[in-house]
Amino acid sequence: MTGSPQVAPDTAPRYWTPLRERVAKWLDELAPSLGELYRGALELIHTAVPGRVRFICHAVREIRNRLPDALAGEERGRTEYGHLTTRIAKEWEKSGLSLDSVLTPPTSPEANQVSGLPDVVTVPRSVLKAVAVLLRDHEAGSRRAQRRFDRLFDALAPENATQRTEMVPIVNQWKEVTRWFESHAHDDGTRDGEQDWKDLMDHFELFETSLGALAAGFFAGLEEVNALLDEANS
Repeated sequence: MTGSPQVAPDTAPRYWTPLRERVAKWLDELAPSLGELYRGALELIHTAVPGRVRFICHAVREIRNRLPDALAGEERGRTEYGHLTTRIAKEWEKSGLSLDSVLTPPTSPEANQVSGLPDVVTVPRSVLKAVAVLLRDHEAGSRRAQRRFDRLFDALAPENATQRTEMVPIVNQWKEVTRWFESHAHDDGTRDGEQDWKDLMDHFELFETSLGALAAGFFAGLEEVNALLDEANS
């Protein structure tokens, strides 16, 4: 069995507003997994499940990351930080380098083992190459993250310069609100009860408004887009 379970109209939760129904339907049509994530986040907002703040934030983050692919086709590429740093460590060890000999300052308790640290040290080419590959892939990942937002324009208004201009406030709001959820998606020792729930709800409503505006823009309903943005920012 695939897809999200459907709720009969007479038993549908009261939080299903027309905007939410439209957003869920649009995401279902784009990619069923995104519709499922949105429905799950919405249900968690109205259900006191332990850890739900991180779950909600992760759902928003995943929708943000996957939406450009669902709209414009998947863009391949991912920075494998674990693999890259392991490669550096192996080359470092093979070259006989010691982290202590490079990083330990002379004032430390181990200073008697280190006469002083030169400002310039010789690094084998293999180590330098491994570090360069890490930096190269990191920069490529940063560019992919920026293109993730740019590709929304390509999908929503591929050839209409005027429409692309009018979509700028939507995409900027989308950037801002989804970055908020990304910054709260990982465990930092804060429990659900310590989260400012009103702040989370305000951001989630902006997230939904942005999604609704993107959906409206996708169907060229720019008057509705502007109305949604005015409502969100009022």
